[in-house]
Amino acid sequence: KNTNLTEEEVHAKLHTITNEVQQLLSNKGALEKDFEYNERFVKNNQKIVVKIKAQEKEFLKWSTLLNVLGGSKDAFNLYVQRLTLKSLIDLANIHLYKLNKRYSLKLETRFSKGEELNFKLLDHYQAAQVRSVDTCSGGEKFLISLALALGLSDLASNHVKIDSLFIDEGFGTLDANTLETVMSTLENLQSSGKTIGIISHVEGLKERIPVQIQLHKKGQGVSEVKLVG
Repeated sequence: KNTNLTEEEVHAKLHTITNEVQQLLSNKGALEKDFEYNERFVKNNQKIVVKIKAQEKEFLKWSTLLNVLGGSKDAFNLYVQRLTLKSLIDLANIHLYKLNKRYSLKLETRFSKGEELNFKLLDHYQAAQVRSVDTCSGGEKFLISLALALGLSDLASNHVKIDSLFIDEGFGTLDANTLETVMSTLENLQSSGKTIGIISHVEGLKERIPVQIQLHKKGQGVSEVKLVG
């Protein structure tokens, strides 16, 4: 075969082409690895996309609920607190009705910022007039506090058994009839199995409490404890 190249030039060109083929094969192997990695990457991304879509769906649900509740960062906390407070007030009203039929408590449905957990007092002797609890007398506040404490005991009893209730003072602000009503209520609670403890200086209570721990001052910073009953 006729050619313009010498044997040496042919060998040199063959050597160059062989090197180029080797380089192309090496590049081909690298590209195949890249394609294999890309295929795995695409499959992995598809799984991530599915997870992202599921998270977006979950996020949409909670963000929509957050906007319905007001959109603030404390919206969920306040919502749960108001639900709990509503349950507490409902239970407290049952006890308050037994203590004094004149009053009941009401959670405000419309409120300003910072007043989400405020509640009012309904005066049923004044055409259910809404009053602030701050306008109540000392005796009325004591009854409300007692009703809330009893309601809280009922509310907590769904998860924890509460067998005791201690009341510190407040009896001195009650008139004779209200004091009798309160003591009858506490005696009924005691008969249902609860242990009722009263801390008070009211002398009239001594006749109603069969078991007493009396503290007597003896002077010079010394006191004496006596168990009576």
